[in-house]
Amino acid sequence: MLTSSLTMAPTKIFPNRVISEPNLTDICAIANPCQNNGTCIFVWKKNTHYCKCQPGYTGNNCTEKIDFDPCASNPCQNGATCTAKVQQGKPTYECYCAPGFGGPKCDQRPCDVNPCLHNGTCRTTAGFSSYFCDCKDGYGGKNCDIVSLCLANLSNAFSTTLPLQRLLLKHLIMA
Repeated sequence: MLTSSLTMAPTKIFPNRVISEPNLTDICAIANPCQNNGTCIFVWKKNTHYCKCQPGYTGNNCTEKIDFDPCASNPCQNGATCTAKVQQGKPTYECYCAPGFGGPKCDQRPCDVNPCLHNGTCRTTAGFSSYFCDCKDGYGGKNCDIVSLCLANLSNAFSTTLPLQRLLLKHLIMA
């Protein structure tokens, strides 16, 4: 590591005071210690230097690379495409998922979280981007979350399954 040097010039004696002038060596002028096109700035008052690093580098001599590409770490999974973008002044990314996957990092399938209630069976749609539930008898709705009752039709010719809410409404109308 290169450092600035400080030597003392000969002492000058004036009436009532003695002055010793420092002999400063500008390390930036001799050998630029800043790497990766960093700019060396010599600070005379402190006989030291600092490096003004190019974007993407940091450290005392600009030797540490900063990863500004948020996609460089491959955050998107399962064949997804990562697109770098800036949001509120900070680098971020967005994953464009391959068919069959979802979630911020494309690491989820629709049925992985088991959205179907009451022992319903989750089935993915063509392309695997969404799902539907095969509900057990007595349940309905997108996630098998609606309780249904089987009612006999007044003619007894067939029966129909109605959600509980409709059953209550029908009961109130018939009463």
